[in-house]
Amino acid sequence: MNTTMHGGSAVSPGATLPAARGPIEAPSTAPPLLASAVLGAGLAGCGGSSDDDVSAASAGTRRQAQQASAANRVAYTSEELAAAFAPDGQGVVNAQVAARFLAHASHGPTVSTMAAVRTKGLAQWIEDGFAAPRGERHVDRIFAQRDALGGWLYDIPTFGPPNSEFMMNEAWRAFMTGPDALRQRIVAALLEIFVITTRVGIIGIGQNQITAAAYVDMLNDRCFGNFRDLLEGVTLSSAMGVYLSYRDNLKAEYGPDGEPTRVPDENYARELMQLFSIGLYELNADGSLKLRKGKPRETYTQDDVFNLARVFTGWRVPKPVPGEPDMAEWSKPMVAVAANHSPEEKRFLGKVIAAGTKPANSVKRALDTVFAHANVGPFIGKQLIQRLVTSNPSGAYVARVSAAFADNGQGVRGDMRAVIRAVLLDPEARAGDQGGGDLVDLRGKVREPMLRLVAVARAMEVGDPGTVVFPVANLSGASTGIGQAPLKSPTVFNFFRPGYAAPQSELGGLGHVAPEFQLVNGPVIAASINKINEFVRDAETYLLIELGHLRGLSPRALVERVSLLLTGATVPAPDVDAFTQLVSRVSPFDPKLRVLIALQLVASSAAFLVQAW
Repeated sequence: MNTTMHGGSAVSPGATLPAARGPIEAPSTAPPLLASAVLGAGLAGCGGSSDDDVSAASAGTRRQAQQASAANRVAYTSEELAAAFAPDGQGVVNAQVAARFLAHASHGPTVSTMAAVRTKGLAQWIEDGFAAPRGERHVDRIFAQRDALGGWLYDIPTFGPPNSEFMMNEAWRAFMTGPDALRQRIVAALLEIFVITTRVGIIGIGQNQITAAAYVDMLNDRCFGNFRDLLEGVTLSSAMGVYLSYRDNLKAEYGPDGEPTRVPDENYARELMQLFSIGLYELNADGSLKLRKGKPRETYTQDDVFNLARVFTGWRVPKPVPGEPDMAEWSKPMVAVAANHSPEEKRFLGKVIAAGTKPANSVKRALDTVFAHANVGPFIGKQLIQRLVTSNPSGAYVARVSAAFADNGQGVRGDMRAVIRAVLLDPEARAGDQGGGDLVDLRGKVREPMLRLVAVARAMEVGDPGTVVFPVANLSGASTGIGQAPLKSPTVFNFFRPGYAAPQSELGGLGHVAPEFQLVNGPVIAASINKINEFVRDAETYLLIELGHLRGLSPRALVERVSLLLTGATVPAPDVDAFTQLVSRVSPFDPKLRVLIALQLVASSAAFLVQAW
């Protein structure tokens, strides 16, 4: 079995991605809009479906969306529209460079972000992103939703099955419509490193949603700060305390013979080192393994885990405070109960925390020790590169990001802003900005289904309809959804591992990785293409959309603009020709249908499934 990531195509186990390079026949399973375009048939109404095809509840949601406040609708000025799509040679950077950069630095281009990048340049856009205020706090919205709906269970129409996971809907809202585009992209990347789920443990529905909301708020607050503070926020969060089972973790008990009859839970101590900071093996600054007699050197031992687990004893969710909203305590960091904290000496990673050290000081010294480890820069830095830019960065790229982590230029270690700048502005990340080059050099990565859906939504300028709950739900079903949704990782190891390569694949044989292929298999590829096409067709049923930037264009200009927004204009010329022919078959008197067809075609292309530019 071969798996490739070059030349604008992707082949995964059991499926070849569509790359319409010749006459196109309508597949029997094609979504209605796309099938109608292929057959040259016109469809009436928005997205080819009438109100008769939509449930009464869905029609009600459509009316809600259409009646929403004009302030919720995405609006861009004529000046922004002109700046976003001005001819090459105008602006600081050309349109393809801006779109390519925004695929790395955000969840995908919009008219406003394209205009901003082209007007200000890449570096200034990042600085503006650091300075941009964050949106409304998720915890506040979660409490408001609960109060408005009178509880946690609801049954309202959503794109996807109705559910009670408010925070997952909130994540979709922030990723699709949030004005703080850089922050939301970084938060999404961090959620795939410091993993929790919306079902964070055996607690109630309400506590799950509140703890998850507070956790994402914490990432929003700290993602542009220092990694040491971010690590502390993760460590003391109630969500992580529940998810990795160290909430109410108790000190050891000993029998009459001095042997322990109970020992502290080791879950978080192990994952803190293995997944959240230093990894399993010692690394050079460029991410390569340090070897001793030809073998990797382990970063920690079981004794280190055993001793570090003592640090994370005695921590619990705060007690309720009279006058605060019900369950508000679950939105707060955990607090220490000294009587339940292990009083013993704690030895790990070559450091010692003295016996009798108080819980808060024990955590501080433990996190200081982990943060100072030489592995953190290359281990975390490489994963950020993989999440944002490319699955297979060179050692030199990783080393430059590691150097930024070690010293931001002013002697500060762990400055996340310096790391983000280094990841997004590195010469290797920007190597394709000048055009030319050969895509077979393995630049880029497979796009996660979740990121594809959000990019399409942003290309459609999706806006918040102002409904109590943002109406995009759990799409993690591998056959009925897209195979992925925010905060729905099946394990703490994320949807996929950073070092994954498909067994017996061409990439694996060459020593390269394609992490997303652990998730993006044949069935998920097919299901996600169909579901994203369905989203294009039905988005206006649930959400506000704005397609003015795509209306009124000739079929070829329309396909090229959609290709620019979704792929950085990397759809191959034969595919552009084929897509143009299909769009041309739709009546010019139905410009919205032409736009939706073009979006579906490009969103189904191999150039979009692989971010190889």
